[in-house]
Amino acid sequence: MISQEIVVTVGGGVFVESKLVIAKGLKYALIGRNGVGKSSLLKFIVQTFPKTMAVLCEQEPIALDLSAIETVMSFDEKTTLLLAESEHSDTTDERLAEIYEEMADLNTDACKSKAISILIGLGFSTEMIYMSAVNLSGGYRIRLSLAKALYLNPPLLLLDEPSNHLDLNASIWLIDYLSRLKSTIVVVSHSIALIDDVCDTIILLDEKKLTYYRGNYTSYKTMRDQRAAKSVKARARVKNARERLPKIAFENFDDIPMGPLISMHNVSFAYLSTNPIFTNVNFGLYKETKMALVGPNGAGKTTFLKLLNETVTPTAGYVSFNRKITIGTFNQHSIDHLNLSVSATQWLTDKYGISVQEAREALGKFGLVGKQHVIAIENLSGGQKARVAFADMFCNKPDALFLDEPTNNLDLESIDALQSGLKHYNSAIVLISHDERIIRNLECELWLVDDGIVKFDGSFQERRVLRAR
Repeated sequence: MISQEIVVTVGGGVFVESKLVIAKGLKYALIGRNGVGKSSLLKFIVQTFPKTMAVLCEQEPIALDLSAIETVMSFDEKTTLLLAESEHSDTTDERLAEIYEEMADLNTDACKSKAISILIGLGFSTEMIYMSAVNLSGGYRIRLSLAKALYLNPPLLLLDEPSNHLDLNASIWLIDYLSRLKSTIVVVSHSIALIDDVCDTIILLDEKKLTYYRGNYTSYKTMRDQRAAKSVKARARVKNARERLPKIAFENFDDIPMGPLISMHNVSFAYLSTNPIFTNVNFGLYKETKMALVGPNGAGKTTFLKLLNETVTPTAGYVSFNRKITIGTFNQHSIDHLNLSVSATQWLTDKYGISVQEAREALGKFGLVGKQHVIAIENLSGGQKARVAFADMFCNKPDALFLDEPTNNLDLESIDALQSGLKHYNSAIVLISHDERIIRNLECELWLVDDGIVKFDGSFQERRVLRAR
């Protein structure tokens, strides 16, 4: 039985006499601001259990010289040894009969089916399942780490940002899979949808203390506010906490012209000699458009954004632009465009010719305060750098937003703030995200990208039900 109460002091005093309780059958979400030590705590937890009891899945790529299916099943040592022996030319008929009997006892065929099912759920094609892991992209090799952990199905499963590198379809599959799993789970995730649908207990890591709340993330926030309403001391504590919360606000514009901001006319596109990603696409982006691009990794979602912002040129047809508007783009490369050797304030003042006060106000809108304005950007955390990139985009006064996985590197509170800021933005948004909650709350139209692009005439929940059939 998993039932431990542990006093922890990790990483030079990250935690101060905090009692960690893990009870069998519960599914915990470990939450807290970026940099407080959540990953360190997961590593500490796995070290307190025997290897057969607990598995920690981190964002580390697997690159064994085996196929994806062999890689996953290789962690089931007994089955792997029997399979290898059965294929050896020196194995006698007598021994082969014994092997088949042992494999039958282990239900090896069912194990293989389970591994394949997990890989398909995480977005592997049939070809990729039998492809050498070293030939997979870094993102898919990280998915192999997750597939391994799910395949082993240990009594205690520890997951550190499991939905990173997953597209929306794989994220939905993972949420459904974890919600049915009987293992005890402790997960660190920036996906509010995952925490809400999977977890039944919240562990808050704040000010070097662990505090427990029953329920998911939404119920945790409700409980926190209710407690604050009943206690003067709690109200003061929540007020201070709220003052520390990031506040993200985009400027709204009333003079955005009528008609399409961007139009595609019979657009086709292919990279070099590969098969076309898009063929004869006709599309209009309007001020009121709020759309989410949905489809498997590699289907062309990011390419579609690149066509909209002129990063790539159609191989046939054309894209027309209203030259009076400015497009704001955020993607995984936005941070790479920052000058890491200067402060965020200097970066914005130099780039846009604005005053220091205006730069600090822009940074403040995205939750950066005080010292974070004036230290070199290279000394900021990943989430803080992302906020500088958002402030950069804000200073460009965009009339439309193109956002490719904007929640990566943000903690849960920052994601809440981003979602609120986007909710109040009054112009076009084109979004790629594996977090279904932000898509639902922005009430985005769904555009399915897979061998072309087509609008889905239905709600997000209707799309989810269709995929589950």
